[in-house]
Amino acid sequence: MKQYINAMRIFAALAIPGKAISTCIQISTDGGDALSVILSGIYMLILLTIGYFSLEYGIRLFIYPNILQLVNTFSKQNNPQNITNEATPAIPLIDPVTIENVVEYALGTFDKVFTPGELKNLEACIRDFANGKTGMNPSIERRISNFRTLDVFHFGWNIGKRLRKSNIETASFLKSQFPIQLIESSEETVSKKLSSDDGSFLIPKIPIHLPLKPFPLAAKLGLC
Repeated sequence: MKQYINAMRIFAALAIPGKAISTCIQISTDGGDALSVILSGIYMLILLTIGYFSLEYGIRLFIYPNILQLVNTFSKQNNPQNITNEATPAIPLIDPVTIENVVEYALGTFDKVFTPGELKNLEACIRDFANGKTGMNPSIERRISNFRTLDVFHFGWNIGKRLRKSNIETASFLKSQFPIQLIESSEETVSKKLSSDDGSFLIPKIPIHLPLKPFPLAAKLGLC
């Protein structure tokens, strides 16, 4: 765009004075006095200069942006893949070792608390969660005695932070996996209380810089 504007300016710098001089010569030839010749030349110079800059700024500020927008819109309509890519946020790549550590932490924490079938489903859902999938089936659809809501929150915080998920993404995952335990908590509430220590709990939050080791939940619940 800049090169075209520069070309227009060079053309205007030559054409505008030329037209003003031409007007002066014509009036002089027609018998006009010196004052009329000078004023006519100045008037023509000012008029053409104003006209040029009106044209330039009209092109730069209105015509060119609108044409560019139309071209981009047409390109997107003819390339659905671009629309899909723009509408779908990129899922951050998670180190496979991190995913395995999270799975090991989850299975170790709920060992002897969940049934083998529930543990298997939990593992599959965590892997799907890590890879950005949604709509998983619940891992457990029953209450566990002395297992508190804050335990679910802290478990979610521990895995969500390591999988680089937002609080609302983690809250949605927890609601899908522990529907009975969190039946009275909205996703928004869960997302705000993932790191809360206001109440009784067994599962602690593990700072992100520390190793994620399974918590002996079954022993704390008196199940083994």
